[in-house]
Amino acid sequence: AFSQADPSLKTLFGAETEYYACKDLLGMSEEGASHFDYLLIPHSHLHMRNEVMRDFPEILEARAVIRARLAEQFPYLSESQVNAMAAILKEADILKIFPELEINYKHYINKAMVDGFLSLLENTDFLKVIKNLPVSIAHSFSPCGVPHVQKNAYLELISDSTFENCYRKAAGIGVAIEINVGAVREVNTDLDQNQLIRAYRIAKDVGCSFTFGTDSHSV
Repeated sequence: AFSQADPSLKTLFGAETEYYACKDLLGMSEEGASHFDYLLIPHSHLHMRNEVMRDFPEILEARAVIRARLAEQFPYLSESQVNAMAAILKEADILKIFPELEINYKHYINKAMVDGFLSLLENTDFLKVIKNLPVSIAHSFSPCGVPHVQKNAYLELISDSTFENCYRKAAGIGVAIEINVGAVREVNTDLDQNQLIRAYRIAKDVGCSFTFGTDSHSV
């Protein structure tokens, strides 16, 4: 229908896949990617614990305490059953059990975003995919899972030189950066104070190309 209305209009079909930084695993094979015109690949779905971002060390220690308590209270359970019971508890559940835990969220989350960005650029399957079709890093450095009101304060702690290093490497291999309108609005509607805008300006300065998106999950 589009081509009949305007033969010059070309429709591209793409997909957003996933990068599981904990396993250095790209969620799209080279063969799978060949069916699309472009790909969006995020690195900051940090709410996907132990897939994109590992549990905080404090949470791991607390989970080990819970595991030991379960084994003591239920000696008839096998080790695998006890492990499964401890593993199923979400971070929020553990924080209710251990409300005294002090976690340096900003440090862990910022480190996970930087490390995930850089490891994505070196992933073997990623490097194969970008040879054959355009790829853009979706909502880069937008920490999913962090409350909107806190995102700007988190990103303030990432230095210009860190952003420059990340984006220069992306530009060097021809990977685009998505300017995500939804992510920008979540961080700060005052664009002069918006830390994602700072990041995008640095990306522009080091030669990155850009795509635009909304990440709209509803109308």
